[in-house]
Amino acid sequence: MKPVPYSAHRLFRWLLVISSLAMSACATREPLSSLPQAQEQFAQTYHQSWPGLVLHNANPQELPTSNVFIKPLDLPTSLQLMLQYSPQVRKAIARLGIADASVLQAQLIDNPHLALGALRPEDGGRWQLETGISQPLLSFFTRPLQRQLAQQQLASAQLELQVSIHKLISTTTHNYYEALATQQEKAMYAQLLATAQAQHDLAQGLYAAGNIPENRFLYYQKELNLVRLQQLDAVQKAESARLTLLQQLGIASTSAITLPNDLPLPPQDRFNRHQLLADAMASRQDLQLIRLQQDQLQQRRQLLRKESGWRDMKLGVNAEREFDGAVNIGPEIEFALPLFNRAQGKQAVLDAELAIAQANYDQTLLNIEREITQALMTLDATQQSLALLQTTLPIAEKRLVLSLREVNFMLASPFELLNDKREVINLHKQNIQILKTYWQARADLELAIAKPLAIALQSMPGTQHQHSHQEHHHD
Repeated sequence: MKPVPYSAHRLFRWLLVISSLAMSACATREPLSSLPQAQEQFAQTYHQSWPGLVLHNANPQELPTSNVFIKPLDLPTSLQLMLQYSPQVRKAIARLGIADASVLQAQLIDNPHLALGALRPEDGGRWQLETGISQPLLSFFTRPLQRQLAQQQLASAQLELQVSIHKLISTTTHNYYEALATQQEKAMYAQLLATAQAQHDLAQGLYAAGNIPENRFLYYQKELNLVRLQQLDAVQKAESARLTLLQQLGIASTSAITLPNDLPLPPQDRFNRHQLLADAMASRQDLQLIRLQQDQLQQRRQLLRKESGWRDMKLGVNAEREFDGAVNIGPEIEFALPLFNRAQGKQAVLDAELAIAQANYDQTLLNIEREITQALMTLDATQQSLALLQTTLPIAEKRLVLSLREVNFMLASPFELLNDKREVINLHKQNIQILKTYWQARADLELAIAKPLAIALQSMPGTQHQHSHQEHHHD
């Protein structure tokens, strides 16, 4: 029997050592984080309007379960709390890690295949041994495309993160102004309740003295109960809005927050519809995301065409020891014949996905135009309403002063004075609703153009009893 040459043993040992080292080296690599790049993109988008906003990493922050906010919670602080504590932000950032891992995976080489076999004659004797090691060729020839696809998927993941964060900021802004408005409405209903209670007590005293009929007294009793119902509803809405805001911020409901006493005033802005549309086309991450998806689909088509010639192809070395001890060593190639499966179905799927992506792009353009137009219409409507209120409120307040004077000189009924006071309170309550609608519409406009409006901070000082006119142009 002929022994196996030493050179054959050495060849296989070196092949096994090299493949083991390559696999172990690849296995110990860690994916590089692209979060710093996403944080830089976030800072570039918000540094002018909200310079203090910072996008944190995906690690859970220490939650302030029973924190008491001493200062009134303004909008910038609310946004920063959301970015720091909200699980939705951490989830969006964690998705970026999946794309980072995909980039690492695309850089790895497929593991070599080691084959071992043994045969023995029926009547006994020496075993026939077969040994082979092979490497799939598909990963070598498609590796550049795979890496390019992984990089495109990473870019898509970064855009998706920006889209998610921008939507969360818009939702937080909505919830903040809802909580602020409902808190102020609760205070207005408390004043209405005090006025209704005063009317009821006055009517009760007059009814007991026989100065007004029972029907009149029952009317004020009914009015008091109605205002009590409205006041209870206002309290519930304010608490619900507070809980919704805390949930959006990622803070426990046991946390105590203090909100400002007044809604901020609208600034003096001039909006150009065509310029806003141009800004949206340049800034909307979802449009960029669809373009990237289209590029990825085109790359996947190229990948399918490349794979058709190299699919299931392997190149390796095969060694065989015969029953008599002879050793045969030589190269080996294995491939699949592309007779039936040439990825026709996958190609058709990609064509359909390209058509869907183009339809999504066109629909997104229509949505952008509608969102900008709707937001501008709402801003215009609220501005006109605020202008009317600014002329109506002084009249109502002056009538209240004159009614008080007439009551003091016994020229008017105290009931008329209390009705005038309720009218003034209702006008202030309506003013709160209009201001809330304005700021929420402004948040919708920022979401539509995918970037904050630079003048957002100019309106933070002031009270709702002052007003500066704003002009919108729909060119």
